[in-house]
Amino acid sequence: MLKYTCTKDVASETDRYYNIFMSRVSEMYLIRAEANCSLGKTSEAESDIKTLISRATGKKPSDISLNWKSAEDLDALIYNERKKELCFEGHCLFDITRRHEDLVRDNSTTSTVRTLKYPDNRFVLQIPYVEMDANDAMEQNPL
Repeated sequence: MLKYTCTKDVASETDRYYNIFMSRVSEMYLIRAEANCSLGKTSEAESDIKTLISRATGKKPSDISLNWKSAEDLDALIYNERKKELCFEGHCLFDITRRHEDLVRDNSTTSTVRTLKYPDNRFVLQIPYVEMDANDAMEQNPL
């Protein structure tokens, strides 16, 4: 019952803060589609993407046609669907890092960093100090 409670003591059960981890079903479909595509199981990957599109559009998966000729084309479709489905949720940096892509921002950005060529140390997050303190043998990621 107290699996996701905060560490500080609180007066009553109703005052506790529960930080429950959740995964969206659509994200699981996208992960599976990407994995199946990279394993050469393109029909399974296409089926997952059609399921997501059917949920968003109200069409039956059998009525949806995807235009792709190779695994690379299907991978691009999956990546585009991932951008649409997970927009504004903070996945973009992790996606481009996982895919070993360059970070490119357009001229409308207010960031001073417009491009980062992969690999770059700024793609790697810092290890939390709590973890660093727990293990003296750990080395911090470069800045």
